[in-house]
Amino acid sequence: MLKIKKRLITKLFIFTCIFVILTTLFKFNNRGNQGDQVHFQVITSSIINDFDFNIKNNYQPKIYSDFYKSDTALNYHILDSQFNNDSKSWYSLHNPGLSLLIVPIVLLFGYGYEYLLMCFFSTLLILNTYKWAYAFTKDKKNSKIASFLFSISLIFISLNGYIFPNIIIALMTLNILFLFLKEDKNDYDLLKLSFLLGLGPWIHVKTLLTYAIIGFWSVLDVYKDKTKNYTVRLCKLILPSFILIALFEICLYKWYGVFLPSSTFAGDSMFKVSPIMSFLAQLFDSGKGLFINNPIFLLLPVGIPIMYSKFKDKTIKILCIILPSFILQLTFKDWWGGWSPSNRYLIEILPVFIPSLTLALNIRDKYFRVITKLLALSTFFVSFIYMYGKSGWFLPGNRNPFIIAMENYTGINLDLLIVKFNPDLTIQSGKIVIIFWLILFFLLIYYGSIHSKRHTSIQP
Repeated sequence: MLKIKKRLITKLFIFTCIFVILTTLFKFNNRGNQGDQVHFQVITSSIINDFDFNIKNNYQPKIYSDFYKSDTALNYHILDSQFNNDSKSWYSLHNPGLSLLIVPIVLLFGYGYEYLLMCFFSTLLILNTYKWAYAFTKDKKNSKIASFLFSISLIFISLNGYIFPNIIIALMTLNILFLFLKEDKNDYDLLKLSFLLGLGPWIHVKTLLTYAIIGFWSVLDVYKDKTKNYTVRLCKLILPSFILIALFEICLYKWYGVFLPSSTFAGDSMFKVSPIMSFLAQLFDSGKGLFINNPIFLLLPVGIPIMYSKFKDKTIKILCIILPSFILQLTFKDWWGGWSPSNRYLIEILPVFIPSLTLALNIRDKYFRVITKLLALSTFFVSFIYMYGKSGWFLPGNRNPFIIAMENYTGINLDLLIVKFNPDLTIQSGKIVIIFWLILFFLLIYYGSIHSKRHTSIQP
């Protein structure tokens, strides 16, 4: 009993330390109430003041001065094809789940303190990323290092504390996969899994495909189990998610007159761009590219072949679950995530592949370890310059403020080493450079595949 109390106190202490650090970083790093954030607050305002989701009487009389201080009127985030000035009600392009979650914070502290809840979710994401990496690899030391590197990366630091749903989606997806891959699920696990699956579309409709695959697969697993109480277990797995999704569908029909969410919530953005070009831009673009802003994740293509070799069944399951939705996301014309920090879409699945980073960190080649340390230092340096230089958000096609800040502080200009994409995914500059990045990417995969066959090199 004493050991359990000590363990609990230790966990609370670690959680509190991370939470305090993240809230402090956000206060220093805060770029203001920009992008979609204010529109989530508009929905929250409607819930609190009107007890409904109709935002017309919030937008038109400009009842948002408590959280939006600009003199410029807000653009209405509604479906122009469905709503106009004559419409009795307006409903947002954004799913209401996040707005519902921040209601208690607003009621307790007022607007402007939502960052406390978002930093809370960020803290949970770091801890769950470690838990996921350790459960996957059984390598405690490198799981801690990998989770720490994730926590200091620009993709995480730049999203921490802001009112965007992406970190919540990442946290939910990790927990759902953890429960799904758990071999001996008890009844509580099934209820929790079902609840999270049903909660997904309330946070964002993009979760529907991924969570539907997991839900269908989970039902098959329980059905095949054929235990004495498998019917009851099936009910526990299905009922909570069925209720939540049924309520979501009722709201869809009431608000938009449809049952398919692809007809709402910016569903008209799908299948607008080449997924191949979108993939290249999200990895290599000078401003929005994962590897440019987060050098440590160049180890991911090294670790994935090792992850596949050592944990083949799990990795195949994860890829079957993640890839369909990821490929669909790549067809969205808003591939960069709107007016927001870079890579906010990629962070939703990035923690799932942190075990590959954990495995890459365990490669014992001395030259590779030197490169790993340089990448880790570069990642910290990028995040530091971003915060210290107060780099703002920007749209693709523009010069990365981090590169501008680094040039100002160090005199080093990296523009010749990077590729720049326009919003329409045409390459503005660096067509030759992208060939170099592609060759490097495949060489890293090849290097990882070599080490995946050297069992003596990878010993958790």
